[in-house]
Parts: sequence; C-alpha cells; structure tokens
Amino acid sequence: LERAMQGAIALTPQLADAMGSIRLAAVPAGWARASQMCSHGLGSWIAELRRRSEQLTKWLHGHRPACFWLGGLFNPQGLLAANRQEVCRGRLKEGWTLGDVVDDVRVLNVDEEDVRKPPEEGVYICGVHLEGGTWDRRLQQLDEPHPTETQAPLPVLHATAALRSAARGGRVASYACPCYANASRDRFLFEVELPSADEPAKWLMRGVAMIASVGKEDG
Repeated sequence: LERAMQGAIALTPQLADAMGSIRLAAVPAGWARASQMCSHGLGSWIAELRRRSEQLTKWLHGHRPACFWLGGLFNPQGLLAANRQEVCRGRLKEGWTLGDVVDDVRVLNVDEEDVRKPPEEGVYICGVHLEGGTWDRRLQQLDEPHPTETQAPLPVLHATAALRSAARGGRVASYACPCYANASRDRFLFEVELPSADEPAKWLMRGVAMIASVGKEDG
C-alpha cells in the first residue's frame, strides 16, 4: 500500500479500496475477509489483531495458554478437534477413540484473570459472549438479558471430551445452547447445556446463542 502511494507500483482496485477505508478509519474489506475478525472500527481491529498475534506467538514459543481466547483463532474448530484427540490419548487405557467422543463444555464460575494454569484434562476457553440472554453467576443458570446489553460476557468455559454414549443432554431444565465462531452464526462450534428455570423452548424461540468472537466498535 505504501509503495502504491509512492507510485512505485500500480494502484489496483484492492489497494484503492484499502486506502479509502483507512482514510475513514474503517477496516478494508479484503483485510476483514482474510482475518475473519469482527471488530468494525480500524483501531479495534488492529487491537484485536495484536491480541491474536500475542496469543499465537507465546504458544509458538512453548507457553501454552492457560486459557484460550477462542475468538482469536482463525480455525477454532481445529483447537476443539486437537483437544478431543488429546483427551482420547489420555484415556487410551480406557479404550477411548476419537470416533467415540464429542465435545463436552460447561460454564465455570471463574474469570480469565483468575486462571493460573491449564486444567488437568481439556482446555479453558475465555472471551465467549451470550447473545439473547445473560448468565446468572449466583444461581449458575441462564437468565433474562439486561435491557441495554445485546451480548453478555460469560465466565471461563471448560472444554473437554466425553463418550458419545454418555454425553450429557436431554435434561428438562436445561437449554442446549449453540456456540458460533462469530455473530453472523455461519460457523457452528459446539453446544453447551445451560441450566434454566424456564422451558428450553423459550430460549430457542429467542435464538439465544454463544458467540466466540463478538468484535468491537471504535470509541
């Protein structure tokens, strides 16, 4: 982009679009498509990119995150698949195989800053938000959303694996809440059984879901 501005190379339509977007403090369309990040303002997008880089760089140099920011991964499904494989290896003597297990995710009552080390089995996940509802930390159950809040932050999640035949589910007082990679809901990740004082149909009709990467607005 800098070379095009200096006249060293041709100004292509893509570069012209990027230049115009940057002048408006907006994220160029090509950058947004390639990154799959949800922040709308350029400042927030760059901050999110930097946070992504920090998580991956530390991991690359041998510092496995105690708590994974799922929304900061280009391929969160890859982490979940690797997690299932790791759990199966740990349960090899029990005869667990990858084809026999499914994701088993639950909401904990701790925040990201309280996590000091990874769990003995599985991974901790942070940065997930609840859309269409909120989480009652005292009662540990799904609750009505706050009037001014469209997306409510959740505590840390613990993701492990469970045998398909023994997977939790089907409880009357729980809602099988889907989790998606982003707010467009085009990439499904997993389901979490959320305890609820209301019938699951209430939350289903409202479209309540978890979102791994919500993005931010500048300002």
